[in-house]
Amino acid sequence: MSQQDNRSVIQLLLAMAGQTEVPVEFYLWSGMSLVAATLCNHVWYAHMAYKGIQPNLYVILVGPSGDGKGHAMALVAKGAQAAQLGNEGMDLNLYAGRITSQALYDEITCEVKDGEVPYSIPFWLLSEELSVSIRTGEWARDFVKAMTDLWEKHDTVPRGDATRGGGKRLMHEPCINWLGGSTMAWLKEVIDFNDVESGFFARTITIQANRSAQPIYKPDTSQYEILLPSLVDKLHTIWNYRGAMSIAAEAQAYEKEWYEKKTKRPPNKPFLYPSWKRRLDIVHKLAMILQCAEAREDDSWSEIPLTVSAEAIAMYEDIQAHYGEIIEGIILGKNDRRLERVVTFLQKYQKVTMTKLQQSVSSYGIRRDELKTILLTLMDQKSIERYYDGRVQIVEWKGERD
Repeated sequence: MSQQDNRSVIQLLLAMAGQTEVPVEFYLWSGMSLVAATLCNHVWYAHMAYKGIQPNLYVILVGPSGDGKGHAMALVAKGAQAAQLGNEGMDLNLYAGRITSQALYDEITCEVKDGEVPYSIPFWLLSEELSVSIRTGEWARDFVKAMTDLWEKHDTVPRGDATRGGGKRLMHEPCINWLGGSTMAWLKEVIDFNDVESGFFARTITIQANRSAQPIYKPDTSQYEILLPSLVDKLHTIWNYRGAMSIAAEAQAYEKEWYEKKTKRPPNKPFLYPSWKRRLDIVHKLAMILQCAEAREDDSWSEIPLTVSAEAIAMYEDIQAHYGEIIEGIILGKNDRRLERVVTFLQKYQKVTMTKLQQSVSSYGIRRDELKTILLTLMDQKSIERYYDGRVQIVEWKGERD
């Protein structure tokens, strides 16, 4: 169907959202996730001949409770569902709810018999609250590890045992998109500092925003029903895109200048290094999504012009302007909270074995190496003593009583 509205999918979504108290950034990045999920792994950019870049995204919306993260997610979910109802072949495999790493692998694994061609299963995860969806502690750490591994895994990987029918379970060219939401307090409980160091956050777009200070009693969302058919048409067009994308020569020159000169110097803070190393990959993903969001019906959809590359770089730089603050909040908050829990336990029991202490605080997601660091800090503060009573190591509280 020929489209009458020349606005992009992102522009349509912002118009459909209307005038509300929800941060515009939440609608914008939810829209980016919707386009990425619609593209699946149908398109790619071969920046390196043997490793294509696909436009999948992990997006986490961060803000106080009640600031509208769920509103933004609901808008794109309803748009996706309407598009799928109007196109029997379109399946984004949208899932919202609690999930584990094993359940994730089950969702994206296909069963094939000898001689059959494996097929890719896309997966779009919506986690309105991360702590509910993937929980905290070891459950969350396992899931984050899996998502880190699957971010750019584009090959075929055996998973599990042979099937009863004599076939095999294969994970073939997985394509995962993730749109999540969290308060800053819960984000500190879900994300571990090791997730930062291992590069999970370098693969994640983290958007922090606050609800509008101006109350709006009756939000104007009158454009939703009017524009929904146009949105559906454009999503159908995007779903049918297939093949390699390219970057125009002038856009490549612009990106080269930015990558090799303007952002040549590594960041001063070590935890920002993984993100800095992947800056060009993220820019290319954003550029692909922005270009395809135009939903052009001719071959021009596949070439990224200078204007789109420049917009992608501007979006990336805007993200990075707040990235360090968010990560530092996670690191400091996590350390402070875990230190507080160990102190509270020791103040209560005064003298415990190291084994009991480890067992008791592990329920809070505090690992042995983290406990060791916390105890060293408390020893430096002369708040505890550690010694052996026979063959048993004792930790005794020497600081102020609770």
